[in-house]
Amino acid sequence: MSLIATFLKNNVCFLTADLLWSSREELNREFPLPFSGRISATKLLGGKLLANPVNLMQKLYIIDETLCIVFSGNYVEIKLFLEDLTKFWSYSKENQNRVRLFEFLSSFDLYTNFTQSSFLLQFAEKVDEGLPMLFDIRHGKIYEIQHPVYGLIHATGSGSNGFLEIIEKKTIYDFPENDGTQMYVLISHLSLLAHLLTRERFSLETIADAWGGGFETAVFQNDRFVRMDKIAYVICNGKYLDDAVTKTEHLLLPNLLMYYEYYKGVLQITSFDFTQRPEVEYADTSINLTYRKFLSNKFIVPGISQDEVVIEEIEKMSNSFSTARLAAGFILTRPENKYLFPSFFDDFGNYVVRFDETENIVTLTLAMHWVELYSKKLE
Repeated sequence: MSLIATFLKNNVCFLTADLLWSSREELNREFPLPFSGRISATKLLGGKLLANPVNLMQKLYIIDETLCIVFSGNYVEIKLFLEDLTKFWSYSKENQNRVRLFEFLSSFDLYTNFTQSSFLLQFAEKVDEGLPMLFDIRHGKIYEIQHPVYGLIHATGSGSNGFLEIIEKKTIYDFPENDGTQMYVLISHLSLLAHLLTRERFSLETIADAWGGGFETAVFQNDRFVRMDKIAYVICNGKYLDDAVTKTEHLLLPNLLMYYEYYKGVLQITSFDFTQRPEVEYADTSINLTYRKFLSNKFIVPGISQDEVVIEEIEKMSNSFSTARLAAGFILTRPENKYLFPSFFDDFGNYVVRFDETENIVTLTLAMHWVELYSKKLE
């Protein structure tokens, strides 16, 4: 049970996958998720689940800098396919091209050995000594839509319908004009992930439908696939306010922080559930928040082939971090008890998030226009 998708806009490609693995057969395991603090999401849902959550595990794999794939479906099928593809691609190092890739897919016999699973694959190949061209290969039950902001989307997995429904109903609100650049696509894509995480925090709707639990994404950038790394996702609750003075008096404060970082291919998510209001300091161009009281939890999200040595290294590592990549989502209540979930992403140094494990302090430096972000009529 899962959700995987590819996005193509302005000749920029993203591959995205959720982290939740679940099963209709396994017994219900009680474990927390990054957005639910130390409370089991299954307890919060009261058993209203399409399938039982089993664990968090990666479904996105960069085979090498030119080949990236996301999976959905049966664990055993996916593990076998991934191991065979990785070995084959390594052996084909001097002759990696579409022909060889299709040779592998034909020899693997997908319609016999991959009947309960799906994949979305992107391969970059140089044609006539020019820039790399991206080739899209898909297998399984695939859904497709064209979106004015996110571009051409292909999705598969049990969460596809819910995911595409959210996207199609989502109104465009705080996006910059499409200037045809990769940055526009990056901003809109990571804003979408913040939006999904915010909805998940609010209602657990994705978990109830057996997808979500967090998201990872890769982009083809500078002639290679890279994972989007070192991102702080923050979620805020508050009231929708039109008046600027009132808005300043009721500053929207983050109540959840999730920091995503990879170490030797293994994803670690450090979550902070803030239990007290922060110390707030206004500077000339920024708002400085200092949190001293919070619940913290660390989630290690391995790939299918777990490297126990790497996991042990992560468990011993310091959790301190500093990042200027911030994706924020807001849960805003309107007077008529309707909710809005605006979101944005910033990678321009306007926001800095730090955690000092020695001092046990989380600090957020927010650009002064933070108070203006939710002043617009975000319909």
